[in-house]
Amino acid sequence: MNKIPVTIRLVLVAICLINFAICEIRFAFEMFRHGARGPLNIKQDGKDIYGETWNHDGELTEVGMRQHYLIGYRNRQKYKNFLSTSFDPKEMYVISTNVNRTIMSAYSQLQGLFPDGTGPELNEKQLNYALPPIGDVDYSEEIKRLGKNALPNKSDAYPIHLFDYNARYFYLRDSKVCPGIAPLIKENLKKEILKNYMDNFNQTYGETFQKILNVNSTYFYDYWSMYGIADTFVSDVTQGKELNVLKDAGIDFEKFNKTAFEFLEIDILEIGVGDKDKIIPLVSMSPIVLDVLKWMEVRIKNDINSIGYNGFESPKFVMYSAHDVEMGAIQLYLNSTLTYPDIYYTPFASSIFFELYRPDNLENPSKLTEDDYEVLINYNDHFTKLPFSEFKKGISENSYDAEKVASVCQFNGNSSSSTGYVIATFSLGVITLGLIIYVVYNIYKNRKNQEFVEPVPDAGGPRCLGVDERHVQHVNRHLLAVSTTSTYNNV
Repeated sequence: MNKIPVTIRLVLVAICLINFAICEIRFAFEMFRHGARGPLNIKQDGKDIYGETWNHDGELTEVGMRQHYLIGYRNRQKYKNFLSTSFDPKEMYVISTNVNRTIMSAYSQLQGLFPDGTGPELNEKQLNYALPPIGDVDYSEEIKRLGKNALPNKSDAYPIHLFDYNARYFYLRDSKVCPGIAPLIKENLKKEILKNYMDNFNQTYGETFQKILNVNSTYFYDYWSMYGIADTFVSDVTQGKELNVLKDAGIDFEKFNKTAFEFLEIDILEIGVGDKDKIIPLVSMSPIVLDVLKWMEVRIKNDINSIGYNGFESPKFVMYSAHDVEMGAIQLYLNSTLTYPDIYYTPFASSIFFELYRPDNLENPSKLTEDDYEVLINYNDHFTKLPFSEFKKGISENSYDAEKVASVCQFNGNSSSSTGYVIATFSLGVITLGLIIYVVYNIYKNRKNQEFVEPVPDAGGPRCLGVDERHVQHVNRHLLAVSTTSTYNNV
């Protein structure tokens, strides 16, 4: 991992911002890791492996909330002339993984982007209708406190969409969703860099940690045990825990912090998504960045035709709230598709931005072409700038299309929808056979009894379906749904 001194980074940032001061931003996409969280391996007694107490397992902490609030504040300063001062669904689209810490990170960032005082107000007529249909409470004091504000302090509410885990779109770095990458991850676990790390850890800290954790030396050669040691330390330090058990053992926190981050870097960039041919980054990030490219192409086309923004189809700003795995994968993906120069670890609240710019103060936008646009990629203040045409060429030519993704992930013939189709078909066949047997039996029984039954007149109106009929209709609907499912859904 390359490290650039803070002063040099600030100079580079300043140069980059000056360079883009003469340009006008037209679209922005941000993907970020959630903020600081609790460890992922809390015991039943509420303590982690170092004896520190937590009341949550992997949940976003107040530190993580602050981190993302400040990113939102940063975005408000940067995009103040681009985004509206209040949340506008025509401009913004926000989506998150279905995990508390990512959802809460998105909300925290949105509060920084659209702080209190920017929310909606009610007019005099609306005030008369702004009451719930439940009258068992006297609302008068609260209504007086609210005034015309829709919410306290004139805050706002934000729609956050969730990725569908089974949509074959965002979770493709997970072997449960993309079974084809399982052998690649298994092979990654054999890397020499991991073995060397475990050897060095055992030699440097093994004896001390055997006493601290009450384990034997084999503990330090188990991957998830080592993950727990590193992840829990970083979570504890970030939360301001005392970690007396480590202090009493003479552990140098600054030195051990580097050791912990070294493992977490290996965990993501070498094991999680770091196969030698970059197949995992390509399969997991191609659908995402191809969407970014599509949004940029639509924006350029709409600029030329003087068409504004319109929600998900043509947004100003898109936010994806995700995890460290996605942040590592997208860097390796860019390294493969655009020869993105450097790869960096993904600490809490890391973010990457893709921004589309065009020349400012245009007299005739209809004369624009794609060659007039530029793309700025910003990962934690590490910038890469390139012409849009170069960005488009690299992404289009080197990304995996839907057919390639399906092939790598082994969707064809092994998918959940295929399995569902087989089950539904079998069920429908059994039900149909049962109905045929039932009808034949009744015909035989009626002929044998030779008894005449007076028909009952039709009473008219809707008729209730029998249990068997309802089930057949349900299965038929299921079969229709399965047959119309695409290779992977767009979100």
